[in-house]
Amino acid sequence: MHWTAYLSALLTPTVAAVGLYLAWRQAATARNKLKFDLFSRRFSVYDAARTFIATVVIKGEAIDDAFNAFVAGTREARWLFDEPLDAYLRKELDQKATELQCLNDQMAGLSAGEELTAKGSQRIEIKKWFYAQHDVLEAKCHPFLKLEH
Repeated sequence: MHWTAYLSALLTPTVAAVGLYLAWRQAATARNKLKFDLFSRRFSVYDAARTFIATVVIKGEAIDDAFNAFVAGTREARWLFDEPLDAYLRKELDQKATELQCLNDQMAGLSAGEELTAKGSQRIEIKKWFYAQHDVLEAKCHPFLKLEH
């Protein structure tokens, strides 16, 4: 048998092996792209929440623009994260922000006195709570913001 016969016999399996390798690499690339796209969407939700928490801590109130940006930025959380994280974003942060705004509104109409002092103390506690949420948010989001291969 001539060497060309051996070469032609090996050609088909070689082409099939190369095609199989290329298909495997394309599948791996598609998986990595999906992971990256999911990471990007999750990170934008995390960033919206982080920015909102920072704004509340710095300004001492849940400014309407910041709150609206938070709501818009975390809208997709229920599909990107698990239920406890979605509940944390949509209920706990939202509830505390609303509570802080109510206190700020109530304090605006008060003059110096015990009631103003009491509401001021409540406001400080809520601001401390928001300050602690930097670490809480990071811990809750950490399992979802990994790019592992």
